[in-house]
Amino acid sequence: MADLIVRKKLYLIGVDSAPLWLIEKLQKKHGMHGFEKFAKEGMLRNLESTLPPVTAAAWPSIYTGLEPGEHGVMDFLCIDSKYSKQLIYYDPSKFPPFWDTLAKKGLRSLVITPAMSLQKSPSDNVDIITGWPLQPRYSSKELEDAAKEFGFKGEPEIGLELEKGEMSVEQASKRYLRSIKARSELSKYLIHKNDYDLVFVCFTETDRIQHYALSLDSWEKSVAPLYKSISDFVEWVMDYTAKEKENSMVMLVSDHGAQPIKNKFLINAWLVQNGFAKLKGDVKTKSASGIGTSVRKQIRERVMKIGIRRAVYNAMPGALRKMVERLVDEIPDEQYIGGQYRKIYETDFDMRSTKAFAAISFGTIGMIWLNDKRFSSQGIDSSEIGRVKEAIISALKGLKSAEGDKLVIGIYDGKRYYGNRNDFIVPDIMFEMKENYINDFSYFSSSELFMEPEINRKGDHSRLGIIGLVGSGVDIKKMSKRKIAVQNVGPTILAYFGDKSMKDRSLL
Repeated sequence: MADLIVRKKLYLIGVDSAPLWLIEKLQKKHGMHGFEKFAKEGMLRNLESTLPPVTAAAWPSIYTGLEPGEHGVMDFLCIDSKYSKQLIYYDPSKFPPFWDTLAKKGLRSLVITPAMSLQKSPSDNVDIITGWPLQPRYSSKELEDAAKEFGFKGEPEIGLELEKGEMSVEQASKRYLRSIKARSELSKYLIHKNDYDLVFVCFTETDRIQHYALSLDSWEKSVAPLYKSISDFVEWVMDYTAKEKENSMVMLVSDHGAQPIKNKFLINAWLVQNGFAKLKGDVKTKSASGIGTSVRKQIRERVMKIGIRRAVYNAMPGALRKMVERLVDEIPDEQYIGGQYRKIYETDFDMRSTKAFAAISFGTIGMIWLNDKRFSSQGIDSSEIGRVKEAIISALKGLKSAEGDKLVIGIYDGKRYYGNRNDFIVPDIMFEMKENYINDFSYFSSSELFMEPEINRKGDHSRLGIIGLVGSGVDIKKMSKRKIAVQNVGPTILAYFGDKSMKDRSLL
């Protein structure tokens, strides 16, 4: 790469959870000229995410060119043989991101808040501010001082205030907007000040606001300003490359999309009602079991105040990590406990009489595990596996939504998707919900299968994100005809700079 005659540069802007439908709906009305330029001068189209389409899995696929079954991150959590949830996260030392690969070739990168990339680069060729879900860490004093100068502190952690009603969605939007603008100005300063081959700036605030806003009547008022600010930064980058007469490519990418959520499907309630799973005898009659509801609430508030979503990914000693994992398992959403709905946990199942159960995934993709010999309280023997799996799949295909139409639009084999893994137990069945629906494995009702989403589930993920390309050396017509997925992004960046190590996954 060092022998290139004409120097190339690449600017990558990440917009967490950005769907094409939203950008197309908002761009003209709100003057989002940066996004409009992509559509007119290059390519802006759908990008297929991972199964499930979740930040924890999709961004590592973007960084590495690997599928979840290869880099080993299926979600934020996985489940072990004792039915306990364990934390999993992307390890860049095992699967280097594209900026570290480029660094070994002598290319210099600026990387600002890459989601799920929580460690500083081992290379001096990478200036990095680490991203969500941790508080930012800086690869140099220069970066830290610059961040302070521009008032950038990372994405605001304001989920608890929103859920408790202490902050409105509109107020949250203004907080998120400030952090977007601060990140943008910091990035402009560093681009001007230093000479980089690759610049990657990732905005995660869009995902957070969409979870609270998309199914509200006033969603546009809260969401549009964030996209407008990011579009302004995109426009600045495109104008900057033209002014500097750089031989460059600009890319726009999201890890997955987003959609308003109107209803939740209670998958474990469905499994129980259809005889595939069984709860312990006292679960249906008690309003809560184990640790008391008030104590659970106190734990939840205490943990959220110290930033659980960030803290759990810190480098913890083993004992502390286990304690936090226990807290994560015990934290419920209190809104619907009581009445016809109640919170259930894996410990509430009579596993010896349970053939299958759901866990981990809350979104548009549900995950079902057969309770076979992989688990400590096996409820199904090897001779039953095929029959039970087919029975569940057949029943899923016949499911009706609350509106009476088809609920499940896709069914996938978990073992085929993830392959054989030793570090976590893969789901046997994954199923995709229709538009505006998500599944929920954590609530139970003996009579209902659907439930109104909580405040933090007013919007959720969808499978289609975005990819945009504009600039030199890009055959837009060729790319517009092929299917593009998150694992094509990293290899395309490497190929742009002459590295053909993953040419089979590159778009170039």
